[in-house]
Amino acid sequence: AAAAAASTATGGTALMSGLLGWLVIGAQVPVPSSETSSGNGTFGVTFDCYKQIIHEFDTPPSLTGMLLRDLISHPSVTSLKFQNGDLIVDNIWNEQFQLQLVGVPATQTLPAMMALHATRVATQ
Repeated sequence: AAAAAASTATGGTALMSGLLGWLVIGAQVPVPSSETSSGNGTFGVTFDCYKQIIHEFDTPPSLTGMLLRDLISHPSVTSLKFQNGDLIVDNIWNEQFQLQLVGVPATQTLPAMMALHATRVATQ
């Protein structure tokens, strides 16, 4: 188990020193109004989904999200690993989150980009 943890930590460090560490986590793109049941949804981008990982619930909305390399070094994050082809983050509250690559459309203030979206998948 210790060797696996060391491997995960080493792999996470290597990943964060490369291009992957510069991805923004927190991107969430709501669906257009024609695809919502109420018909009043809009296109928009939020960058707050990372907050559930580190339990930052009382902070104002984030305009920029958090870089993956910064999230992984946060004291509330215990590991980053690849599991069955998915990127998984564990936290100190024994929760697991899947990070999914998403395309973020261009807005008036942001260019189109790739980012990560965090979804809670399990409690250990």
